[in-house]
Amino acid sequence: MTRRLYRSRSNAMVGGVAAGIAEYFDLDPTLIRLVWVLLLFTGTGLLLYLIAWIVIPPAPEGEPTRAFERTEEIRQQVIETAKDFESEWREGHTTRTAAEQEEVTARRRQALGWILVAIGVLALSQQIFVWLSLDVVWPVVLILLGVFVIVQGTRR
Repeated sequence: MTRRLYRSRSNAMVGGVAAGIAEYFDLDPTLIRLVWVLLLFTGTGLLLYLIAWIVIPPAPEGEPTRAFERTEEIRQQVIETAKDFESEWREGHTTRTAAEQEEVTARRRQALGWILVAIGVLALSQQIFVWLSLDVVWPVVLILLGVFVIVQGTRR
């Protein structure tokens, strides 16, 4: 199938000339529009645009444009990638046994317990040490928790 130059119906700003040329050469329509604007300053841009508007026929109705075809190709690639990712994820993630689930639940409860203890210690320390400000304590606690998580992650 031979490619033909048409004025764009779907991406037209004025007459669809720039968008049609961009689709034909597989370029960004904005670049072609900028060239037309620059040509306007030379004095020939308006004349050339009017001639192109008259000479280049409008795109036939119902025929997919090159931009539409590219969009469809990208959409199909995204769908295929998502399906591949889903199948790989399902293969790598098997369901947990009851013992494994109990262990995960126990670790979560223990972590929640430590968080509650830490909050209690902070609240109590502010009552005991009046000079201790939470504006200083929270960043220090977050830094220490971050270091703890990083160290635990590198041990495994």
